[in-house]
Amino acid sequence: MIQYLSVVIWHIFFIFTSIFIFEHELTSLLSSDTVYTDNTVNTEGGLMFCEKLSRIADFLDTSYYGKDVLVQSIAYDSRTIAKDNLYIPLIGKHADGHDFIQNVEHIASATLWQKDHTPYPNIPYILVDDTVLALQTLARRYAQSLSTTYIGITGSNGKTSTKDILLALLSSKYKTQATIGNQNNELGLPMTLLNLDRDTEFSILEMGLEYPGDIAFLASFVPLSAGIITSIGKAHLETMRSYENIIQGKCEIIPHIVDQGPFLYPSTPTQIEKYLSPRLKNIQVSLDDVEIITMDQFGSTFKTPAFGSLHLPLIGKFQIQNALNALIIAKHFGITDFQSGLNRISLTANRFHLEHYGNAKILNDVYKSNPDSCLAAFDSLSTFFGKKYAILSDMLDLGKDSIQFHRQIGHVARQLGIEIFCYGTQSQAYQGRWFANQDDLIKDVLPLLKEDCIILVKGSRAMKMERIIQAFQEVNL
Repeated sequence: MIQYLSVVIWHIFFIFTSIFIFEHELTSLLSSDTVYTDNTVNTEGGLMFCEKLSRIADFLDTSYYGKDVLVQSIAYDSRTIAKDNLYIPLIGKHADGHDFIQNVEHIASATLWQKDHTPYPNIPYILVDDTVLALQTLARRYAQSLSTTYIGITGSNGKTSTKDILLALLSSKYKTQATIGNQNNELGLPMTLLNLDRDTEFSILEMGLEYPGDIAFLASFVPLSAGIITSIGKAHLETMRSYENIIQGKCEIIPHIVDQGPFLYPSTPTQIEKYLSPRLKNIQVSLDDVEIITMDQFGSTFKTPAFGSLHLPLIGKFQIQNALNALIIAKHFGITDFQSGLNRISLTANRFHLEHYGNAKILNDVYKSNPDSCLAAFDSLSTFFGKKYAILSDMLDLGKDSIQFHRQIGHVARQLGIEIFCYGTQSQAYQGRWFANQDDLIKDVLPLLKEDCIILVKGSRAMKMERIIQAFQEVNL
């Protein structure tokens, strides 16, 4: 009864927060600080999203106005619009895509248009109540019209790398498409689905969690033939309020996996087990049965009873865990040549990538940082010989215990003999060499490139740690 009441309370909380969640996600994507990427589809081969406007209107259960034109690909950024695209103007806190219709009318073939915006455009259009909801509905209906097998991946850490590894494995036999970069939220996942070619056999969907209900919403777009939780750590505590809420939020993927589909989950935290469903093939993934033969800057060679000896061309013990998740799912779907697939891995940028500048080796892990990913990075850093440095910044969104988490990371670094350079208000708690701003930090760390050393560069995305990598690149030229 208590467990039932907790589930009811959780769903009530989700309903009351959903509107706030939606506005937060949309405004953050369309704010003046947003870095836009090209969200159009590569039209080579003619198998991408390609529909008559009447068909799109049918997907949305509405009518169209003007000519029944052919639409090839979807775009919501007026600056990346391509010929014959369907333009979907979105409304954010600092920008309204409807204001840019004159920039795209001579290029786009048609547009979705929000009813409360007048005058209406001079190109064929479909009137909708809300362009974001229409984008999501269109993605849902289009994806469900395909014969694609969908796999969902979520996790505090490791989901992008696991996606990249699984993409390499499945692509060795099947036509496979996956989330591009980290487009794993309420806009990114629909765009991933709308980017699918009609003959795509497998689609790997990355799903991010920031607020309660996020995973339930993202996992509802398509039936998932398999699901993975890579890890559950202390990330987004500020918005999720507690670690238990993070566990419950990640486990929202479970109801959306088809009957008898494999569900992979980590051995910790053990609270995951109370959310398991008997209708699924629940598989706990750990390194308990893994024999690590070698681990160095070129990757890891390991052996398991299920897969034999394999070489993983990725750095870090945590990447073996990610590879196991991918290998189990790949085997379930008929992949047998595992090494060939692992040899094809191409990691998303800024995810624990080894680079060389001057005499130094650089571990570029600037995309994000939280206590668990930082400890995993330290563990991998300790496998290298020579002097070790960590250039860190604030770990954001950790809630009321944030300073304590920073102190703990600093303590572990000192125990491992890792010297810390850092900037950011909370980073003072690392008790390393602290700088008031990033420019001063960069000036101080550039001489490290003359040393034969290994340097980890890591921080939360908002701290813009990629500027440090760019400074290293400029000196190295």
